[in-house]
Amino acid sequence: MAATIQSIGIKISGDDQIVCGGCFCCKGTLYTKMPDCIGCSGGGECLCCAEDFCVKAKTDPFPIKFNQDDTFLCQIQCYCCQVGFKKKDIILLKAQAQVCCIVSDAAIPPTDPKVCACCGLALYPKQGCFKKLSEMTGGAPPSSENMVR
Repeated sequence: MAATIQSIGIKISGDDQIVCGGCFCCKGTLYTKMPDCIGCSGGGECLCCAEDFCVKAKTDPFPIKFNQDDTFLCQIQCYCCQVGFKKKDIILLKAQAQVCCIVSDAAIPPTDPKVCACCGLALYPKQGCFKKLSEMTGGAPPSSENMVR
């Protein structure tokens, strides 16, 4: 079966993310776990379009192929990225990307944990400066699909 946003990238715990900014449907965090933060990975879906990418140590590359299956009308995979058009399970918007020490994610409709912060100053659900995501959400892991390949 073809990889989707649920199956690529790296699993990023809320203990490893420091909240920098966010506004309910999106957030940006610092990812400080070494050496895992080296490289980049991510994926996203918007309506019927889906894309994933990964350039990280200790991860297998995507196979180089053209794919059609029950999930995808068509999908092109090429070593470090894949792009496709989905047939089912259409999502309005869901995306997560990690580029070195920066993690960003967004979802419409919003998913948990929702945060409101600017320049490291967190306002919701708890107040503070440069708090870990797990501290702000009571230990809940990030809800965007943990990206594991």
